[in-house]
Amino acid sequence: MMRLLCVLALAASLAAGAADDRFQKKTADSMMGFIPARDALYVKECGTCHFAYSPGLLPARSWVRHLDRMATGKHFGETVELNAGTRAKIQEYLTRNAADVSPYEGSKTFMERVPASLTPYRLTDVPLFRQMHTVMHEVIST
Repeated sequence: MMRLLCVLALAASLAAGAADDRFQKKTADSMMGFIPARDALYVKECGTCHFAYSPGLLPARSWVRHLDRMATGKHFGETVELNAGTRAKIQEYLTRNAADVSPYEGSKTFMERVPASLTPYRLTDVPLFRQMHTVMHEVIST
């Protein structure tokens, strides 16, 4: 049993090391990982209720879906109203830096498994995100 745990721990560390190669920025100017959320309006409007996620985590169509659902009470059960100008600026920022157009390696890797027919709404709807977290959860739980 102890040997199995050691093998699983080694496998998890190797997988984490491989993930670090694509998802972790080692320098500020690195194209690894994801673009940081730095747009002041986006961070102010969205970051007051939750973490301001990197636009490179989801494709542009997903960000548009989020914004479309906000005023209908379907944004994770909340109704969020933005004036048209604010919404347009946030949408432009998110879609210009979305995963399907981002030059960052983390975004490119995420998009490899997102078919054009899929519009992920949650991060857990992104196949690679779900797979990576499921594997790590299984290793930790063992």
